[in-house]
Amino acid sequence: MPAFFNGIFAHKPSPNIVPTDGHFPRGKTKTFNDYLSIGPMCRYAEDLMPMLKAMAGKEKAHNVQLEKPVDISSLKFYVVDDDALPAMASSVNFELKNAQEKLCHYLTERFQVKIQKISPKRFRYSPIIWAASVLSPEDENFICEMVEHKSCRVNPFIEIPRYLAGYSKYHYITLVVVILECIKRLIPNVLSNFNNMGKMLMREMEELLGDDGVLLYPSHPNTALSHHRPFLAPLNFSYTAIFNILHMPVTQCPLGLDREGLPLGIQIAAAENNDRLTLAVAQTLSKGFGDWNSWEPGSKTMVEKCSTFTKKKTI
Repeated sequence: MPAFFNGIFAHKPSPNIVPTDGHFPRGKTKTFNDYLSIGPMCRYAEDLMPMLKAMAGKEKAHNVQLEKPVDISSLKFYVVDDDALPAMASSVNFELKNAQEKLCHYLTERFQVKIQKISPKRFRYSPIIWAASVLSPEDENFICEMVEHKSCRVNPFIEIPRYLAGYSKYHYITLVVVILECIKRLIPNVLSNFNNMGKMLMREMEELLGDDGVLLYPSHPNTALSHHRPFLAPLNFSYTAIFNILHMPVTQCPLGLDREGLPLGIQIAAAENNDRLTLAVAQTLSKGFGDWNSWEPGSKTMVEKCSTFTKKKTI
């Protein structure tokens, strides 16, 4: 999300490629660490690969074959139909949809690839799948890990009013997870069902994509918003968060600017340990759509143009 809002490239690796030593909160279970991925953010697509190699280390970079060449014309491309996007989040705005259509047209014309539209219905439940997976029995003390206190008890009925008044010491995301943990204790079987649904969706994506498929998916339903506006649509994060649950590597690729000069973009996802596919596609798209410094030749750079909106927009 930060990379998308800023119009730069970024890569979320497959689980356990980049060490998470020193990250806060510290993951104490395998499940937690599988959901947590750290990767590079760069202005230029060609910098992602060397950065990822340096972060991962020689052995892990070799294990996932990061240096193996990729033939874009031989890949399978998929996009998700609108009726399979997260049901409880905002709809994708028309400029982002238009950017995705231009991207598909470019790939079709340039590489003669066929882009197939799919409708995996389980994606509609992305927010609940994320919550159910993060709050699985293996991570019973998730909140305690976040606040680093073994016997923590965060009362949402006290802390939410304090937060709204500006006096709570907790971030609102922490309070959202506290509420989810309260719901979990009330409906454990329901969340267990959605946790299983996440595992089924993971298998579905692995079978669909294999080792030669990529999924094009919206980075977010809107471009960068003004401060505090995300509170009005708190589940929009699920457009990106679902890929942590699915263990899929994702590369964020900018696609120019909208009418207000704010960055457009797309997520390129693949099956676990196929990071090289998403990185190769992003580098190819950077040649067709340009980068942060080339969208308005002879005029202001993307960074300079966006800076004029900082009083109104979050960049």
